[in-house]
Amino acid sequence: MTLPHEVFISYSSQDKSTAEAIRDTLEYASLGCWIAPRDITPGRKYAEAILEGIDHCKVFLLVLTESANASPQVEMEVNRAASQNKLILSLKLDESKLSKSLDYYLGNRHWLEATNPLGEEQNKTLISAIRQLISPGELKPVPPPMDKEEQVIPATPHVPVEKKQTATAPTNPFTFGNPINEPERFIGRKAEIRQILNRLLSSAHESTSIIGERRIGKTSLLYYLSNPEIAEAHGLVPDQFCLFYVDFQGLTDITPQRFWQRVLGKMAKSICDDSLKPVIESVIKQNKFDLFDLEDVFEKTQDHGLTVVLFMDEFEYVTQNQNFKSDFFGGLRALAIHHGVALVPATRRELADLCHSEEIKGSPFFNIFANVVLRPFSRAEVNELLDSYTKESGQSFDQADRDFIWNLGGGYPLFVQMAGYYLVEGRLQSLDRQDLTKFVTDNFNQQVDSHYTYLWGHCSDSEKITLLTLLTLGLQPKSHKNVPTLENLARLRTRIPQDLAVLGKRGLIAETEGQYRIFSSTLEKWIRQEILSAPGAEESQTTVEEWLRSGGRENLKETRNLLPGFKKKYWNIMSELFKDFSLEFAAVGTLEIIKTFVH
Repeated sequence: MTLPHEVFISYSSQDKSTAEAIRDTLEYASLGCWIAPRDITPGRKYAEAILEGIDHCKVFLLVLTESANASPQVEMEVNRAASQNKLILSLKLDESKLSKSLDYYLGNRHWLEATNPLGEEQNKTLISAIRQLISPGELKPVPPPMDKEEQVIPATPHVPVEKKQTATAPTNPFTFGNPINEPERFIGRKAEIRQILNRLLSSAHESTSIIGERRIGKTSLLYYLSNPEIAEAHGLVPDQFCLFYVDFQGLTDITPQRFWQRVLGKMAKSICDDSLKPVIESVIKQNKFDLFDLEDVFEKTQDHGLTVVLFMDEFEYVTQNQNFKSDFFGGLRALAIHHGVALVPATRRELADLCHSEEIKGSPFFNIFANVVLRPFSRAEVNELLDSYTKESGQSFDQADRDFIWNLGGGYPLFVQMAGYYLVEGRLQSLDRQDLTKFVTDNFNQQVDSHYTYLWGHCSDSEKITLLTLLTLGLQPKSHKNVPTLENLARLRTRIPQDLAVLGKRGLIAETEGQYRIFSSTLEKWIRQEILSAPGAEESQTTVEEWLRSGGRENLKETRNLLPGFKKKYWNIMSELFKDFSLEFAAVGTLEIIKTFVH
């Protein structure tokens, strides 16, 4: 379900995780949000999309932090909102003083104070404040502010000391929307961590590329590895390794100069050896610097016996950016090979497949990496997560609960967290088993809709046909011919083995004892709903006949009565599926097989 964009969220790119958590909270409360970069259509001009998002919102929500205070982009967005007479609500998350520019716009506006991350009561207050702003009839007049104290809408209600409750209410240990940043809550990925550490601890301090589907846990893994205590416990001791996490998400207009300013800025703040700070800061202050300047910096860190490890999140914002030419990647490779720099980028696809040109794709830069692919959790890892989280809160899940969560979320950590969250939430509401199942399923389906849309939208037509093939076989009575083994699937379509490899890497399919399936029953249901026409929205038989004639598809006339049941944009895919099954299941009757979709 897509919500209308009522709230525009303005934030500094350095506060991305916080802003996304706020977005998830508001959208769970049915307050649709516009947030970059999620809501910017690929290929569209960034500034144009931002302006349109602001112009069409009802409430402009500013995530106000020290970073936002110093952001020219945030200032421009606030300026636009003010010029359009938008309702502006500032969410103040630290004690930084407003810049003069922002104070000009925000001095007499509504604002909230909260912690980062927001607590449960603070989230409720934020939701209530926005709803009041959207519904003017319910909004109490705000008197002209006399001082800063009168401008604050407290995010935590005042409770007299003598009335505070001493008992602690049951809490929900499951969370979703934000990466895991507490090491004690990080679960799994032992084999992947071992591979990355072994390469970092080798004599050459080798680089590793982390590859994984959206929301599979790449950022959580980078947070874990870059945690100083965790790193030291694994042998990355601070007198030998300096670790820096850098996030590039949303930086669509970044340049090599800004790339290095961002990296060097992180290093200057927390370099292991304070004597190196002046060296780093002197380069940052230069209006322009080149590879020789960078080599000087990293030679000095190397002379001090230090290896610099750069954990680079959303690195595709660099490889796909036309500002970055072959000389940049050549220079980065030289630093990694000769000057004590180890790189650990995280991307959604292999680096070489995320380049803006063939020239970049052929760069030797990509040869320095070993790939570590993050796949969905195994059943054992899911059980480990459930055991760990329920133990800390006093909750418990029986085998039926575990099977239910596995059936909903498969091994996707995000989806497991979602299912666990709503299962605990329903129990806290004392729902009986039937109502609890409906509550969890309905909320889970609402939350995963945008994720499934993304996963499906980033499948090729061939991969979609392979998913539909697995779905179709799963709907049939079992026989030796329709068991989804690699042998049976390859007989249906020669490309299926290649598709299975890609879909397996992305975590969309699972394999058990040689048989393949879509990883979650909820995704199966979503795909069926996606391809089927809504009741009353079917194409006419005349449209079907015209489509069959226009592409020389006379051999598909058998399907003329079935095609209206599917959305027109999927007719090509369904006709390919029909042809595949016609060859293998002629005796059974292909039409009868395909009919299982619409019944």
